[in-house]
Amino acid sequence: MKPLKEPILRLRFSGATFKMAQVTDLHLAYRYFLKEWHLRRLRRVMRSIGPDVAVNTGDLFCQRKRFSPIPAIDQYMRFVGSEWPWAFTWGNHDLDALPEYLPDVEDYLDACPRILYARSRDFFVSRAGAAVEREAFDDSNLSGNYAIEIYDGNEEPRAGERPAWIVFFLNSGTREHVSPIVLDWGREVCARYGFKTPAVCFMHRPVREAGQRAKSGDIAGFAHESVCSDSDEGRVHTGFRAMRSVKACFFGHDHSNNFSCEVDGIVYHAARKSLSLSYGALSGENVVRRKNKNRPAVDWGVTAITLAMDDGTIGVRTVLENGDAGLSYDIR
Repeated sequence: MKPLKEPILRLRFSGATFKMAQVTDLHLAYRYFLKEWHLRRLRRVMRSIGPDVAVNTGDLFCQRKRFSPIPAIDQYMRFVGSEWPWAFTWGNHDLDALPEYLPDVEDYLDACPRILYARSRDFFVSRAGAAVEREAFDDSNLSGNYAIEIYDGNEEPRAGERPAWIVFFLNSGTREHVSPIVLDWGREVCARYGFKTPAVCFMHRPVREAGQRAKSGDIAGFAHESVCSDSDEGRVHTGFRAMRSVKACFFGHDHSNNFSCEVDGIVYHAARKSLSLSYGALSGENVVRRKNKNRPAVDWGVTAITLAMDDGTIGVRTVLENGDAGLSYDIR
């Protein structure tokens, strides 16, 4: 039997800094009107950043189970995915449509000309064998776990060459968060390069430790709502520590939070939501939501991230629609 392909993509980049733009929690649901107008606004902000890759960290389509999410993804493709290569991590609302629509969504993603996405479910099931717990299948958190290795220069990666960066895209599920099978694989990937290649992670839901820091006030930025890590009891952060190369992890999920904190040498960044659909971002609708839920609404934004190709420095900047910079800092 032919071994299943490992979910790793490899890119060559010849510039000094690799630029990424994180958008999150767009919630392109059927019930919201003027979605194309909103996406044009997002595209303007993205153009001001000029990313090499756009990263969508989930809750992209937020569909009810009786409708296919494909039309919402197609809208995103026309306004963002057609202009920049883009990566995707599953959010809990994206997963609400599963399992019925998962094959359709992954088939659609495979057909997108600029997508950076790798199917992973069969690979991780084959690694785990009989040890896979039933919960790992129930919320499909073995799908959409993959990595991009970024190499310096223009030529194809050579055997034994060490990448400048490893970027992991992880499925944080709806209940069980990132699977331990996936975290073990992440450590294996980092170990191949002697734990010397810096790594960053993108996913939808936060880890427990970020919530603990936010509750204690030991953060830069703001947390206007509780950090919802759900069932994570420290396992994901422990997995990142075991990978030894992870410098930062970027997530969304909690719409009106935008903060960073450092835990055991790993910086966790909570990105505020992008666009004003759903709760959390300033809009006429959300003024009413704010009064009803006593939850502050904030200007929506996009997180601009730069990865230095020579020294492992990470630059982080929250870009608002009016051009102002929100939370900004460097990781060295």
